[in-house]
Amino acid sequence: MRIGVDKAQQAGKHEFKHRRLVELGHELVDLPIPVGDYVKITPEMDEIIKRRGPKLKKMDLIGLIDLSVDTKRDIEELYSCLVQGHQRFSDSCLLAKNNGIKLVILVENRDGVTSIENLGRWRNEKRWHSYFMLRKRAEKNGLKPPKPPMTPSQMQKIMWTMSAKYGTEFLFCSPSKTAEVIEELLTGEMK
Repeated sequence: MRIGVDKAQQAGKHEFKHRRLVELGHELVDLPIPVGDYVKITPEMDEIIKRRGPKLKKMDLIGLIDLSVDTKRDIEELYSCLVQGHQRFSDSCLLAKNNGIKLVILVENRDGVTSIENLGRWRNEKRWHSYFMLRKRAEKNGLKPPKPPMTPSQMQKIMWTMSAKYGTEFLFCSPSKTAEVIEELLTGEMK
């Protein structure tokens, strides 16, 4: 299978899963993907890719993609998308919904989280540590204390809302299985 890989991905951060996808027999093609990171290249997409060549734009592929997989390197990156980048993230989900694209957010993690339901296993230690340090400093200097980090249960509510509102699906896997899950999703053989 030919798999379109968003050319806006950070270089060098996805080598393991890309190497694994190639080992599984897939050809990877850098493309400007409108939402997500990975799509299956269909014959219709291939025709547009050939016709537009280097002038290919993200919007040239709208209407030709029915499923896109967006990977997050860990739950911390997902947290950042849901909190700091919420507007941009929800805009991507809305763009996908409005154009008939099933958007799957695949979150790699070593925390044992396998679903939204057991997201409570994740401990946001880095952000809580920063919060307590900043709060202590604010109290010492008579400043307003910072807001505490979002809890896993708050994240769950946001994710369930986005699933209901946009049809976005959130899946979790270990980093060693990411390529296989991408393959299963794009071939429609998800177990």
